[in-house]
Amino acid sequence: MSLNLVRYDEISEENYLDFISEWESHKERVVPTAAYREGFSFLEIMDKWKEDETDIPVSKGFVPSILYFLTDGNGFISDTTL
Repeated sequence: MSLNLVRYDEISEENYLDFISEWESHKERVVPTAAYREGFSFLEIMDKWKEDETDIPVSKGFVPSILYFLTDGNGFISDTTL
């Protein structure tokens, strides 16, 4: 099995929705919270993740970050922020 760490802008909408729907269907807390869609469409959440890389979060008391997903070549296993 080949594992790959990919940036948020390298994932498909279908794979993201599969990933996040599993968390939501079990009513689990999404970790990291950056992966949670908060009612946004896929394009809106992608824009939010892009903004998270800038200095805009600093004005809100956060640090810039980049969301990554760990894939197995068939879909998502996990995610993390750096």
